[in-house]
Amino acid sequence: MQTAFLVFFAALTLLFLALLWPFAKPAFLALTLTIVFAPLYRFILHKCRLHRYLASVLTTLIIAACVLIPLIVLGTVLVTHVGSFLQNISYQLAQGSFSDVFQPILQTLSQWIERLTGTAPFRVDLEQEIFKVLQGLGKSIYNFSPRVLLTTFSIIFNFFLILLFLVVFFAEGVQLHKWLMEASPLSSLHLEKMLTEMRLTITTSLTASLLIAVVQGSLLGLGFWIVGFNHPYSWWPIAIILSVIPIIGAVSCYITASLILLATGQTEWSIAFFVYGVAIVSSVDNIIRPFLVRGTTRIHPVLLFVTLIGAAKLFGPIGIIVGPVLLSIFLAAVRIYRLEFAAERSY
Repeated sequence: MQTAFLVFFAALTLLFLALLWPFAKPAFLALTLTIVFAPLYRFILHKCRLHRYLASVLTTLIIAACVLIPLIVLGTVLVTHVGSFLQNISYQLAQGSFSDVFQPILQTLSQWIERLTGTAPFRVDLEQEIFKVLQGLGKSIYNFSPRVLLTTFSIIFNFFLILLFLVVFFAEGVQLHKWLMEASPLSSLHLEKMLTEMRLTITTSLTASLLIAVVQGSLLGLGFWIVGFNHPYSWWPIAIILSVIPIIGAVSCYITASLILLATGQTEWSIAFFVYGVAIVSSVDNIIRPFLVRGTTRIHPVLLFVTLIGAAKLFGPIGIIVGPVLLSIFLAAVRIYRLEFAAERSY
């Protein structure tokens, strides 16, 4: 009877987890923010003497403002600069500036191919080719517009889902902690060790991400100023905000900047900026993150690096935080096993 119940309970648990799995990423992000902003929630709860749900809603609104305000500023600045960039491209297409920049490069390349292979050099009408590319891009945007709308709706839905989880986690955090202690098969001491490791790793990973974003954004801002971008100080906060996105944030910044430089005829600066981004800006993440996380959690850098890559591949950008958390919980479980259960088996 007991075995049958355990099998039924395990199957029911797996089914329930499968139902909750689509909400795993928003829930984990909300849990991360709950741990980071828990001191703010406790301050509002005790100093303002509010009901825990009112304090939770107020804390969540503050967090939402911290996220939305930079995004609104980022969107406004990007729309302005993208409009100016498109106007610049249209002007250069009308004036034939692209031919002045790229035709000598294409001519040199065709001559080199002719000497190497003996075939005739190719001829390219650059403006016509660019118009073809833009026309194809317009068709692609039209074809993918339903998918873009669906993705936008998904992002908005997940954002409000995170806010809902935040309200619940802040208000019911103590009760959830107590329930977890009672429901867990582990002892309270062992479970508390794992939760402590998880809180420490989440705080460290998020701190590392913010520090890396500031450093990478500052390096990109310095690069914008060196290559002579218009209004480099307005691009600098954009680079910091985008660099918060692990892996792809800073990369998208220096690739876009390199393409802008290339499109405006600054070929040498374009190549130099791309090399600068790959060699210096991207290396910041590989140096600072393992150093900070390892210094706090005492995880070997090679194991941490492999975990970061695997988690990013499995979970996406959020894997930069999920990976170290899962690794720290696993290592805590191994330490508990070595100290407690392995010692019992030796007798």
